[in-house]
Amino acid sequence: MTQDRPAWSRESVLLRLPTAPDLENFSPQWAFGSSTGQGVRVAVIDSGIDVSHPSLGGSIDIASSVEFSVDDVGTVTRIDGPHSDVYGHGTACAGIIHALAPDAIITSVRVLDAGLRGRAAAFHAGLSWAVDHEYDVINLSLGAAKRDWALAFHDTCDRGYFNNSFIVTAANNIHRDSFPSLFASVTSVASNNSTDPLRFHFNPEPPTEFLARGIDVEVPWLDGTTITTTGNSFAAPHIAAFAALIKAEHPELRPFQVKTALWAASANVREAGGIDLPRRHVVVPPAAGRLRYLSVPPLSSTDGVEEPASAVETGDELIRHVTPEEEREELRTVLSDYEIVGLVARGPWGPVYSARKNGRALAIRRLDPSLASDAATRARFAASVRIAAELRHPHILPILELRETDYFAVIAMPLCPSNLAVERDREQLTPQAAVAAIVSLLRGLHVAHAAGIYHGDLRPENALIDADHRVLLSDVGIAAALTSDVRTNSAPNNPASWRYLAPEQIDGTAIGAFTDVHAAGLLLFDLLSGELPFPSVESLGALVRQRATGQPRSLAEVSPSVGPALTSVTDRAVAIEPAERHRSAEAFADELSAAATESLGPDWADDQPFRLDELRGARDS
Repeated sequence: MTQDRPAWSRESVLLRLPTAPDLENFSPQWAFGSSTGQGVRVAVIDSGIDVSHPSLGGSIDIASSVEFSVDDVGTVTRIDGPHSDVYGHGTACAGIIHALAPDAIITSVRVLDAGLRGRAAAFHAGLSWAVDHEYDVINLSLGAAKRDWALAFHDTCDRGYFNNSFIVTAANNIHRDSFPSLFASVTSVASNNSTDPLRFHFNPEPPTEFLARGIDVEVPWLDGTTITTTGNSFAAPHIAAFAALIKAEHPELRPFQVKTALWAASANVREAGGIDLPRRHVVVPPAAGRLRYLSVPPLSSTDGVEEPASAVETGDELIRHVTPEEEREELRTVLSDYEIVGLVARGPWGPVYSARKNGRALAIRRLDPSLASDAATRARFAASVRIAAELRHPHILPILELRETDYFAVIAMPLCPSNLAVERDREQLTPQAAVAAIVSLLRGLHVAHAAGIYHGDLRPENALIDADHRVLLSDVGIAAALTSDVRTNSAPNNPASWRYLAPEQIDGTAIGAFTDVHAAGLLLFDLLSGELPFPSVESLGALVRQRATGQPRSLAEVSPSVGPALTSVTDRAVAIEPAERHRSAEAFADELSAAATESLGPDWADDQPFRLDELRGARDS
């Protein structure tokens, strides 16, 4: 009779698990005990690890290090033995793990290059190697976007799951499918807004299962240094470290049991006494909401709005579709001291209205309710806008006021009559005007970068032109704050921005000043030639494929009359590799000004319509 049983059938009496805990035993105290991660082997699949960094304390198993790469014909090459970190990213992840699980043994599996990019084949080979070598915990602060590789990664992650490897992956920094973070056999992680590295949350809403510290995290980097950075990349190793602590305390646990222990130890589950499902608001007119003023300098000190009663929260997942007229009524309720004139534009972060106050023409940006309803996003937005509101520079559009309700936020800015998109489409700008516009934006970007704010969404529509013909950088502190990872990571998945995204934004890796330099270079290329170095594409997936396989055209190919000096500085700014671009926005502006003098003559700045202010600017005290 036994030969007729279905495959894998066994007598249940033989399946004894004397050490398996009851569900009620899954408490933080039970999960972690006094664990330090001793004896647990962790593979960090990344850009390498700087084993000499003082923050790692000898935790790296140098002898087991391995590197995977792909040659020009697609052959995967494996090199065993010590290697360096070619970027800093892997060292940062290893440093987070070591800080939380100091006795865990960490192995570096390098699959990324100096530009923090790599081939999916190398990534998959590194993951397969770690699974085959039965690492207890595998940290993946990277992902593959090509669906051609989805099945291969799925099979390998399933094999790791059944081999008892706990695989932790970072969710992509933009809203785009990536693998293996979407698979149930792994544990996917995104960032929360906590500054406490020990505070993590269970997330009941797919595709991520846990949220951990990933915003403004100080991490070890190259050459013994540390940096403060942001990204889901740095949230994942927090969860990997907690998994290592659990595995050291309870080596008998399977991956699903480790995940259950993490669930029981997460902050929102502990504090609620069970799963704390997020509550959603019904979108109602703001008169029923609670009005809050944030510490941004108002237009006048006499403004005031009476605080009505708090809205009643509800768990119903209802969204009321707001008509344009209802939207204006909501604004009038919150901005009762403003005259709302009319709709100017609808952008990725919500509509912009023209308004007047005390005889002054203003622009009012209303943050889209679907973004404002998320508490973490709203907190990042408010913090970033507070910093941006302090910036004072002749080429940065000032933020005059921020007001927030329970359901949306609005900011007030001066109203500008035009932007570079309008001017470019109206007529081809002269090279002198193009250079003056970009130098203006770069001067403003330099001041924003010095304050810790990266733009992340620079395009012609965000380069405004005021009544005095100054080119102003707008949306400073807004675009980056409303992406999944604020200020130092990612960009919006916004079709209007696709053509101006830097490669590192498309890859979902860390951004910096070099990212805005790239966008400014693309804009300069556009203004000088009427084209971009890459042809237009219709989807983000096509853009990913284009950037992965191609190189930007030289400006000389598109517009040979521009001249070698301006061509050289433009081509440098749009380079694929961040290290090949200008080291800062200020350096780009200085080199661009010098190139214009060489190509267009010493009086080039006088022969163009824009008011160019060479001041570097400063933050008000």
